[in-house]
Amino acid sequence: MEKIDNKFYLEEDFYQVRCNSTPFILYFDCGKPLMAVGKKDGGGSFSSPIFLLKNPPKNSCVELIILEPVAMDGCTVEFPNTFYSLKKTNNCFFISKNMLTKFQSVSSEFVDRPILKVDTDKC
Repeated sequence: MEKIDNKFYLEEDFYQVRCNSTPFILYFDCGKPLMAVGKKDGGGSFSSPIFLLKNPPKNSCVELIILEPVAMDGCTVEFPNTFYSLKKTNNCFFISKNMLTKFQSVSSEFVDRPILKVDTDKC
């Protein structure tokens, strides 16, 4: 059983609550975050340690969505720099459910937060 917002959930319900809503950072046992590389919409790539759980786990794997950290101007920022928004992407990958042992939640208010000013020439 897992505890979320002072409520306990069975494992299946825990994943259902987390799906597509709460971003998180996964950590290896050594304390370093899991980093993933994704493709940008306009070309190029970015790296990010921040993910969303796409679907409840099936068997022993889970599918994660890579979130692109961006600044107020819409440009990608690299971890651990400060970000303004976490842009949902179509970049996904699978990992073993056993990897979900050490994680840090990130506020869901950052996901697809509207960009204040977009200057695509700058990025």
